Amino acid sequence: MCLAVLTALFCPNRLAAERLTEDVFRQYKSRVVQVRVIERSSGSKSGIGSGFFVSQDGHVVTNYHVIADIVNAPQSYRLEIILQDGSVLPAKLLDLDIVHDLALVFLDAETKSWFELSKADIRRGARVYSIGNPRDLGFHIVEGTFNGNIANSLYEKINFTGSLNPGMSGGPAITEQGEVIGVNVATQGNQLSFLVPVAFAERLLSRTLERGGPNPIRFSEQARQQLVANQDDYIKRLIASDHEKVALGRYSVPSSIGKSFRCWAQVDDSLEQQPYNSLSHYCSTQDNIYISRRLATGAVTFRHEFLESKEMNMFQFYTLYQAKLEHMAWNLSAKEEDVTSFDCHSDFIRISDGKFKAALCVRAYKKLEGLYDAVFVSAALNDSHSGLLSSLVMTGVSFENALKFSREFVGGISWEK
Repeated sequence: MCLAVLTALFCPNRLAAERLTEDVFRQYKSRVVQVRVIERSSGSKSGIGSGFFVSQDGHVVTNYHVIADIVNAPQSYRLEIILQDGSVLPAKLLDLDIVHDLALVFLDAETKSWFELSKADIRRGARVYSIGNPRDLGFHIVEGTFNGNIANSLYEKINFTGSLNPGMSGGPAITEQGEVIGVNVATQGNQLSFLVPVAFAERLLSRTLERGGPNPIRFSEQARQQLVANQDDYIKRLIASDHEKVALGRYSVPSSIGKSFRCWAQVDDSLEQQPYNSLSHYCSTQDNIYISRRLATGAVTFRHEFLESKEMNMFQFYTLYQAKLEHMAWNLSAKEEDVTSFDCHSDFIRISDGKFKAALCVRAYKKLEGLYDAVFVSAALNDSHSGLLSSLVMTGVSFENALKFSREFVGGISWEK
């Protein structure tokens, strides 16, 4: 009792914030549901997430990654929705936006309370409340701060300073007035979390309502078409963007492209006792698209490494150079269930009057026709005691766009004689 009195006396703002959070949760929790993916043969849970009502008729927004098993193996899984009162209702998938990690599901039951989807007028630093069902522990509310959109991202996301946890994916992030600003999607810990902007959920719902019926194509085919269109769009944007360059030895190489890449440079300090020097430059889009438990796609990364030695003879340096080229890390994790083996073609090419050995390797996605992982590598052959190794890795692109962006990439390399 004394502690409560002291808190009220010295921390009135804290109590007001606690009451506000409690009020928000009490007022809007009935609009939030748990989404479960059930394995058909056993009837056991395979995956859980959250969702929220966006119409009186029973439309529920959630994340694509929550219900991905329904798309990838519909014969093995089914959907169900758990309401706040514990009621369990069957649900079905209506539509999806795989690029922005959204899905729209439907349960054949009207609701008395739902969220209207419209862009909220919110400023950076404003208080936001995320609701969901973390780790199947019941419905929770998390206070956080709206920190605007992520600047360096291929796929638009909101920076939410708050603690999202597994199971909250697909739940709403709202203002105290109940305006949805985004959909819970991911976290990197330490109060760093991400939301899908509400505009994409609004677009998904509008498209489904305008269609007025079930999706005319299989969801797996719809996802494939969305991925094909998306990679075509972002490759065009990357090619049209400003291209920065950095100097590595006697070479000038591509660095950040537009605002989508983050780049790092590194001197290999472990080589102090070695007879050569190594300087690396690495860039990545920092984004990918969830396809399944085994597969993510839609990222672009590239790396340059400049090697130089004044102590090794030309034969020793060539042996080192060849070993480095053969062991360049591509960091691709797709399994043989999803992709074919790589098919590689190599040749010698001229770049800014310099001679390079280059290779392009591609592998096809087995269930996403028209999409490939592509790796372009090149090795400069202009000096017996120094050289430049470059690699470009593109995941989930068309063969034509792999060629286009590889040409753009290699065209950005120059050499001073």
